[in-house]
Amino acid sequence: MIEDNKHIAGSGGGGGKGGGQDPPTITPDNLHSKQFATLLDLISEGEIEGFSSPSKEGRTKGTTAYKNAAKKDIFLDDTPILSSNADSTDPQNVDFNHQNVDLDIRFGTDPQTKMSKVSGSASLFNVGVKVENGSPITRQLTNNSDLDAVKITVTVPILQVIEDDGDVVGSSVSFDIQLQYNGGGFTTVHSDTIRGRTADAYNREYRIELTGAHPVDVRLVKTSANSTDRIQRDLIWQSYSELEDDSSTYPNSAFTRLRLDSEFFSRIPGRKFRIRGVKVRIPGAGANSSGTPTVDLQTGRIEYPTGYIFNGVMGAAQWTTCPAMILLDLLTNTRYGLSLIHISEPTRLLSIAYDVFWLKKKRGGGGGGGGGG
Repeated sequence: MIEDNKHIAGSGGGGGKGGGQDPPTITPDNLHSKQFATLLDLISEGEIEGFSSPSKEGRTKGTTAYKNAAKKDIFLDDTPILSSNADSTDPQNVDFNHQNVDLDIRFGTDPQTKMSKVSGSASLFNVGVKVENGSPITRQLTNNSDLDAVKITVTVPILQVIEDDGDVVGSSVSFDIQLQYNGGGFTTVHSDTIRGRTADAYNREYRIELTGAHPVDVRLVKTSANSTDRIQRDLIWQSYSELEDDSSTYPNSAFTRLRLDSEFFSRIPGRKFRIRGVKVRIPGAGANSSGTPTVDLQTGRIEYPTGYIFNGVMGAAQWTTCPAMILLDLLTNTRYGLSLIHISEPTRLLSIAYDVFWLKKKRGGGGGGGGGG
C-alpha cells in the first residue's frame, strides 16, 4: 500500500444549545488518513491496439477522453469503473461505479516510456520542525538528477477550537509547498487547507513532481494564523522522501497502472480488461492501383476494395479479428510466434497470404472473420 493523502476534507461545527444548562458539545473526530494501492497488471504481449471502447469511439491515445473510455473496459470485481453510456469527454460523478481510480496505460511498443508514479526507490529524511506563520522551513534535496519527485509529510497534532461556551469544534490550517530550482526563486506548486477536527496526530502526504535543475530547495509555508490558547492548529513538517520511480519500460509488454483509494475499496479487487489485442500485418496496397484493404473498427473485419489484386505486399501491423491474418502472424513472428516462415522469404509469404485471401473470397466475404471486441 502507498500512502498518498492529498485531499481529505472534513467539516467542523459547533453544536447549538437549547439552554444555558446544556453541557458542552464536542464535534466528533472527522479526519481519517487515506491509503492508496498502486497495482501494475500485465495484460498482453505488445503492441496492442488498446482498449475496446476508446477504439470504437475513435479516441486518441494519451488523451483524458481515451483514459475515461478505457475505464469502461476495466472491470473491478466484475463491475466497470465507468458506465458504458457515459460521455467519455465529460463523465459525471454518477457515471462512475468506482470512485477515485487513477489509470495509466502502456500499449507494448518498443521502445515505450516508463510509467510514472510507480515506486522504485525512496530515501527518507526526518525534519520534525513546527512551521509558524511568517517563519517558513526550507530543506535542500540531494543533488541527484535521477530524482522524479519528493514526498512531503506534514502532521497536525491537534486541530480544534474551544469556544467561549465550552463547545469543541473543528478548525483549519492552510499552507503552501514551494520549490526553487537552481536558485531561481521559489514558486508555489501546491496549496492545501486541512479542515475538520482531530484530537490525535493526523498525517497527510503530498507527492510533488520535480521538473527543474538541481539544486532543488523545498519550502513549507504556513499561511493560516498560528495557534492560540483556544485555537489549536499547529503544523509540523514531519519528513520528506526523495523518490526515484521504477525506470523499467517493459518494452513489447502492454500493461496498466491502477491507483485505488482505500475509502472506496476495503480490499484489492479482482481485475478484468476488455482489450483489442496484438496488432498484426494485413495485405497492403494491391497491384495495378487496385486499392488498399482497411479494417472496420467496429468489427475488426478486413475490408478489401472491389477488384483488389494481392501482389505479396503486406501493410503495417494493425488490429484485426481476421483469423487468417492472426494465424499468419503466429507462423511468422520471431518473438512470440513459431518463426516457421520469415518475412524475408517473399515467395512463401505470398503463397500463404494468397491462399488466405482466396479462401476468404470463396467463403463469400471480403473481410476477416469474427466480431470485434
